[in-house]
Amino acid sequence: MSGFSRRSERVIHRGEVVTLVDATFVDPDGTEFQREVVRHCGAVSVVPVLEDGATVVLVRQYRSAIDGLLLEIPAGRLDIEGETSEAAAARELEEEVGWRAGRLEKLAGFYFSPGFCDE
Repeated sequence: MSGFSRRSERVIHRGEVVTLVDATFVDPDGTEFQREVVRHCGAVSVVPVLEDGATVVLVRQYRSAIDGLLLEIPAGRLDIEGETSEAAAARELEEEVGWRAGRLEKLAGFYFSPGFCDE
């Protein structure tokens, strides 16, 4: 393994979307260090490609963090207990675009901002 370990964590704030914790870690040399970590339930994104194979559908979303509109692929949280990533992707596509996917294919899995968030 990496030689790093989490010693403890304390909840600073629990919100509707994220939980902020103060975490204490130990590095391979035994030195303790602290980090604020954002805990998130996870999310999915969908790249809706039309039958022509060349057209991708985007949605215009208001994002309060930047107080503005963005063009994005449909996306949403994994916030329904027991729901699979595939089911969440299909749900988000239907909610945001009004379409049902003919086929879903997982392209990748990754962390968006692993320096401070586990999403």
